[in-house]
Amino acid sequence: MNILKKTLSFLLAASMTASAGWVAVQAEEPASTTAPAVEETTATAAPEAEEPAGTPEPIVVEPQTNEAAAKLKKLNKSDWTICVYMCGTDLESGYGAATSDLIEMLEADIPSDVTLLVMTGGTKEWNPQEADKTAVKEKRIKKNAYKTPDNEHTQIYRVDDDKMSLVYTYKENLNMGSAQTLAEFVEFALAYAPSENLMVECWDHGGGPTGGVEKDEYTGDIISIADVSRAAEAIYNARGEKTEIFGFDTCLTSNIETVSALAPYGEYLVASEEVEPGSGWYYQWLNVLNEANKAKRTAEPIEIGKRIVDEYGKTNNLNDTWENSLELTLNLIDLSQAPKALEALDNMAKELNEKLDKPDEYADIARVAEDVQKTYQGMTGVVDLYDFAYKQLDNLETAQAVIDAIGTPPGNTPEYFIGDVQGENPLVLYRGTGVTLNNSLGVGFYYPTIQTIIGNEEDSASNRADTYDTVSTSESYASYIRELLLKTDKLQVFSGSLKTNPDLENSTFYLEITPAESAIAISDVMATCQMTKKNSDGSEMVYSLGSVDVAKDWDNLRFEAEFDGTWYSLGGEFFTCKKSEIYDGLVIAYIIPIKVEGSDGISLLSALADAQKPEEATIISVSDVDADGIETRSYVPEGDFTFRTLLSEAEDETKYICNDPITIKQETDEDGYEVHVINIEKTKLTRGSDVEYAAYFQAVDLKRNEYLSDPCGYIFSENPDDYSIKDIAPQIYTGNPVEPKIALMMGEHELFLDKNVDVEYSNNTEKGTGKVTVAIKNEEGEVFATLEKDYEIVDVSSIFDDVRTDDWYFDNVAYMHSNGYMQGVGDNKFGSATEMTRGMFAEMLYRFADEQLYRGENVFEDVPDDAYYAAAVGWAKKNGIISGVSETKFDPNAVITRESVAALLKRYAEYKKMSVSQQGDLSEFEDNTLVSDWAKDSVVWAVGSGLMSGRGDAELVPQGNVTRAETAALIDRFVKLSGTAEN
Repeated sequence: MNILKKTLSFLLAASMTASAGWVAVQAEEPASTTAPAVEETTATAAPEAEEPAGTPEPIVVEPQTNEAAAKLKKLNKSDWTICVYMCGTDLESGYGAATSDLIEMLEADIPSDVTLLVMTGGTKEWNPQEADKTAVKEKRIKKNAYKTPDNEHTQIYRVDDDKMSLVYTYKENLNMGSAQTLAEFVEFALAYAPSENLMVECWDHGGGPTGGVEKDEYTGDIISIADVSRAAEAIYNARGEKTEIFGFDTCLTSNIETVSALAPYGEYLVASEEVEPGSGWYYQWLNVLNEANKAKRTAEPIEIGKRIVDEYGKTNNLNDTWENSLELTLNLIDLSQAPKALEALDNMAKELNEKLDKPDEYADIARVAEDVQKTYQGMTGVVDLYDFAYKQLDNLETAQAVIDAIGTPPGNTPEYFIGDVQGENPLVLYRGTGVTLNNSLGVGFYYPTIQTIIGNEEDSASNRADTYDTVSTSESYASYIRELLLKTDKLQVFSGSLKTNPDLENSTFYLEITPAESAIAISDVMATCQMTKKNSDGSEMVYSLGSVDVAKDWDNLRFEAEFDGTWYSLGGEFFTCKKSEIYDGLVIAYIIPIKVEGSDGISLLSALADAQKPEEATIISVSDVDADGIETRSYVPEGDFTFRTLLSEAEDETKYICNDPITIKQETDEDGYEVHVINIEKTKLTRGSDVEYAAYFQAVDLKRNEYLSDPCGYIFSENPDDYSIKDIAPQIYTGNPVEPKIALMMGEHELFLDKNVDVEYSNNTEKGTGKVTVAIKNEEGEVFATLEKDYEIVDVSSIFDDVRTDDWYFDNVAYMHSNGYMQGVGDNKFGSATEMTRGMFAEMLYRFADEQLYRGENVFEDVPDDAYYAAAVGWAKKNGIISGVSETKFDPNAVITRESVAALLKRYAEYKKMSVSQQGDLSEFEDNTLVSDWAKDSVVWAVGSGLMSGRGDAELVPQGNVTRAETAALIDRFVKLSGTAEN
């Protein structure tokens, strides 16, 4: 059985209460020939302690003075004593997960020089499925080898080779959610079973640095990570030396906070950064102890730790390989290397605090943090420390030292999922990780992101910050976490607006953020596809198809949803799906919500496919989920498997509609494994009378506020009624064909004109009414929509009464006007002789580039945010086309000179990756010496390319001002030079 070891509830308080004291009762049977039953004692239970006001008192355990242990005959000193603190909780009462692991222990070969003690408690029912009977029937254990623990009393068992013996029974259930109980159990073991080496393992739930471990089903109490440290200290004081191995067969305990808590008191740590399946560790790892014994030696801690990691890959029905796992991790950590890692993290924390006061720099850090590998989908706030430091190398000078301290993964290719970590004396010695986590090292740290659940009023962000203070690795980092959790004024709030737009040319959607400077507060951008279906009564329901990968260009504020107009279907039915690439594009992973035939709840189907054949996916596992979306059981289907795919409602994912049932036959693959292969198709999304599709973006700011854009209909609609041509302004008659630039609209969205759109002009050689015809084709090249639009062709005097047909710039003005690059200056005036300002020229170049959605931040204090040229200046500055007259001044109202125009056009040509190799001869101009040094190369290019010629008597006039008429001519010539003319 493979239920997931669920993370601890985020609604539980972090403070712990003290456990009941030691109360001994008559043992039910002799524990062993060397450990007779003990008599009942009269010790009383300790009352629950109030939450300490300050630093909690240390747990005191005097070595070998426990009354109960003193009445047992001490065992001979062995090589290893292994203490498993097994708080069964709902994992046992609901699924028998603890029993399954006890049976695995019985199956292992445990040598005589090893004492394995298990404390059982904290659950309302042991062995609910009577798994021991199945194990006996399958001849995995002998009859009566397994003893069902008493759910009304805490007990201690010794597990030998194929025999489970009761050592001690307490008068009541001790509080397994108390660090005192944990420490006293180990003290008992020290007295009863002395040994050269000690391993202490916690078995149960885990909730990360702020959640703790060991949730007692009776009390609801949990041992915080701070109290784990107190217990470890008590064990150290009782034993007089460090514990060789601390192990956590729990979720989310391989993190730097747990490392910090245990480093003073232990040598090695084995723990999982991610959630664990309910089956947890595979206890055949115990065989390593017998192998060492046969070789007449004692097993080494590193040897044991590596074997635990190796065997863990065999859990969860994974065909005995780590490679087939998805989100499993397990690691061996060298606690002696913790000081170096903690110092590096402290230094990084100080730099992070400094960056909070630098909005531009901190925005980059926050955005990278959202893309870092998160554990348990980021819900607990734990992210991978290596991945964080690696991805922040460009933002944090201290990041490299963190990597040097903890190590680097054993490889970047698919075959390296498990192995020795690289580096000089790394914190992480040995790493095992699933395929979706291959960029992680396996040790996390608390860093709340968008997905982190902070809690309700009882478990507020303030309480979470207080809890983190008790486990933080440094004061600097605790201070930084408090800023993030409390969303202080150092974190910015988004104050702009979002708009989703289609990009027909690239078959994507993109997000427009206005004003551009407001994007500094945005930390992440996501996209979702949705389907709207009309019901028979005329009402509508919106369903989520799933998330879409977003290509993020923060420099240019370009966010594209990578979407090609198709979606995933089984049996011709669309379904909600999350798809991602792993192995650097070699393998595709699908997560699909389904309803298994005969089941009342929802399950998640996980499947993998070769990227070369993404339609052929092999089911890896099916996980049942509860109403909160938490996985409760995970398994691999056997035999014929029937299920229905789901469409989840956009506003409430617990509500859904089911598609028709699909049955997948079990088959044998080329390696001899029994598998289920599903054929996932991609089908074109087209509108119908009762269905339509749309996409929208979600942006999250630094304070984790979420903002949604309005949904944008898919541009792949084949409904002609969805399209229109925007009204065309009157055009200037030139005597040549008049072909104005058009705006093709889908609803309110302007589309890019691409190969799927044919534009033809007619009746456009004379004054009167011209016509444009637009044919829109599908991917197969078939025309499905034809649109027409009339426009007026008039004398220039009807538009600009200061432009005549015999003006030298007439054709240039007509071209610039018809394409929308230059309009008039008011009162039917073009303003031919009006001198261009720097702001005017930036705006004109911005329109010509047709990049109004690629914006940059306005960095000039003399450019008002509401100025018509503000966005243009930001864009041009961002892309290196313009520079200011100083670092803070642009001087937008200054008249632009001819040599400045040459420089701007050359930089624009370079930005567009055009050739700028043309060379002109300036010696033919009498005033060539007046060209400024900074502009000389640009003017040489402008003359050589034909953009610029002399004025009057062969004078270049480089400092001369540029008129609007000259600007029209320059751009017209530039179009011919670049070959980018629209018409």
